[in-house]
Parts: sequence; structure tokens; C-alpha cells
Amino acid sequence: MAFDPFHSARLTYRAMEDADDDNTFLHSVQLDIEALSVNTRNLLAPQNKVQSKKLGEFLRDGCLLGVIICLNPGTDLNTTAEAVPIGFICLKLSEGKSSHSRASSIGLSIVRQYQNRGYGSEAIRWILGYGFEMAGLHRVGIEAFGFNARALHLYEKLGFVVEGRRREEVWFRGKWHDFVEFGMLESEWRKRQEEEGKSWIDDTAA
Repeated sequence: MAFDPFHSARLTYRAMEDADDDNTFLHSVQLDIEALSVNTRNLLAPQNKVQSKKLGEFLRDGCLLGVIICLNPGTDLNTTAEAVPIGFICLKLSEGKSSHSRASSIGLSIVRQYQNRGYGSEAIRWILGYGFEMAGLHRVGIEAFGFNARALHLYEKLGFVVEGRRREEVWFRGKWHDFVEFGMLESEWRKRQEEEGKSWIDDTAA
């Protein structure tokens, strides 16, 4: 099989285009307030198209890597002949003058109707491989709110280690919640790859 680092078992990862179609898709993602609530510490507010356009610009120009996650044709829920956008994932740039530390963190959102089917875990596994194998990163982080039990369980299942818990930092729906920080080192990722015996490019869903 020819080398193609922008596909995994069921998904294709493509560039964010400067086009109305992609901005419209991102706007539909941002309109899912439940999903937005687990992806931002900002006070929840209705999202407008200008904000969604800024998200597109961030994915295209403000990340180490920012891509649209697409479900391959004829796969699971996609019975069409075209790849269907189902979310986005990115590796954020290091802040300030810290690029020499070779660290990044993951941002991810999946459209509601495609959640709970393993696409998020497949995309995370893929971007970890890209980060360590292609971008030469040393460390990749990911974050979750304490009330998001599903994400907390998933990240630990994928091999992330809890590195910090900022207690009661997030105010949401009348309660205080912890902000939990996870991390994975390149050496930990490589050990896990050896134990699982599979490539990050051809990885299957968890």
C-alpha cells in the first residue's frame, strides 16, 4: 500500500478550505451547544457565522495541523460515493517562544450524529501518530472538564496520563467542576504502538 498519512481505517483528514461550504459545516458543528459546552471554558452564547469563520481561519492558519475529519465513502453511516465531513481535529501551536520544547495539544469536535461510534478515538490515535512520527513532537496533551466522564475514560483508555487537575476551575450549569489535563510522551506512544502491533495510519477504532 502506498504511503498516505492522511487516512486511517475509516477516516480521511483533509485541509480546511477557504470556502463557504467548509465555513457552513463548521458553523453547523458550533451550533451544537451540548458539544460546544465540553470544548470551551468561555461563557456559552449563541454562535454566529463570523465566529465560525474565525474557527476555520484558526484551523487553516493558526495550528501546527488543523484538518476536517471525513467519513470515507461506503463506511458505516456514509452510504454515498463521497467523503462526508463529520468533525475537525487539530494540533495547536506552542505558545510564545516555546517551540523548541516540541509540545502540542489536541482540539477535537465530532458532529452529534457521528458520536459514540469510535470516530473520535480513531482520529485521536491518528493525530498522535502524525504528531510523533511526522511532526517530531515530544509531548502531546489533551484536556477535559470533570463533568465529561466519557472523555475522561476515553483519554485514559488511549494511553494519556493525568498530569494535572485544577480543582473547581469551571463553572457550568450551577456547579463547579475540575479541569483535567492529560499528556502523552513520544516514548509512551511508541511503547504502546509496539504492544498493540499496528500502524497509526491503518489504525482501527477503539
